Amino acid sequence: MDRAVSDGNQLDELLEAAAPAPAAAEFEFGTLPPEISFQTERVPPPAWLYVERGDRLLLQVWNSTPDVRVDLSMRLLLPNGEVSPNYYQFMPTADRALTMWYIPLTEAFLISVTIFPAIVSVPAGSCWVRCMLVHGAGSGQLYPQGIAGGYIARGCVLSWPYPRFQNPVEGPGHLRLIEGTDPAPGVSIAETVPVGARWKLVSVFCWLATSAAAGDRHVYLQLMSPAGVWLWIPPAVAQPASFTYYYTWAIGINPYTSSIVGLVARPLPDQLTLTPGQQFMVQCTGILAGDDFGPPRYLVEEWVEP
Repeated sequence: MDRAVSDGNQLDELLEAAAPAPAAAEFEFGTLPPEISFQTERVPPPAWLYVERGDRLLLQVWNSTPDVRVDLSMRLLLPNGEVSPNYYQFMPTADRALTMWYIPLTEAFLISVTIFPAIVSVPAGSCWVRCMLVHGAGSGQLYPQGIAGGYIARGCVLSWPYPRFQNPVEGPGHLRLIEGTDPAPGVSIAETVPVGARWKLVSVFCWLATSAAAGDRHVYLQLMSPAGVWLWIPPAVAQPASFTYYYTWAIGINPYTSSIVGLVARPLPDQLTLTPGQQFMVQCTGILAGDDFGPPRYLVEEWVEP
């Protein structure tokens, strides 16, 4: 077998044999470069909201508790780099009607907003708040950004950024024990849900004192809307003349009647929701001019209804 003839420079031959194979040509991608670029250094937090001159905050409040004060605090990052804290106080009405205020802003970044009650005794379900960013005024007013919406109460505040908007009839309401209107003799009981409220009827209590005029009276509960009666709970017992009977309708109560002591109890449906303008009525067939209902007392779970 023939052998290759060396030129005597064996070191060069060894280095040449040990050299790595030439690398394959790098693959070139053919996709188009992005048209949008992003800053990667000194990037501000995405929650900061730029506001310009003429922008305002709109605070809207629906409230049913007397003497509530709504406080709003916010921080602005001004063009000179200064962080400016701002604090406001508002006194809404207690009739569930809308009260609102506009808060002027300057050109800046809105960093944070917090809305809370000034007193800790505000019950849940009684004070619902909405805050919006408003641009412009009058018929050309725009609402480019929602800030916060929900109830404020004991231990419950609203904050931005990243708020959770809450429906005004969401969650537990405000339990209210109400003494209704004392009707005139010979007149039945009628209670109307006020404007701005939603009620879940928990219980109703009343009494009827009948005159000496002969005849049985039959007391029953009915619910009405402007379209007419939509629930009727029939009478449980006949009440004779010259007696006083005490009537209770309540969620979860067992039916009970005692003609001896004049106690009558009837159950209510568990989800009995009444909206503004609807009524519950304690009616009496056979009622006479001398028969007299006492003022009803009723327990409702209440929400504001914007």
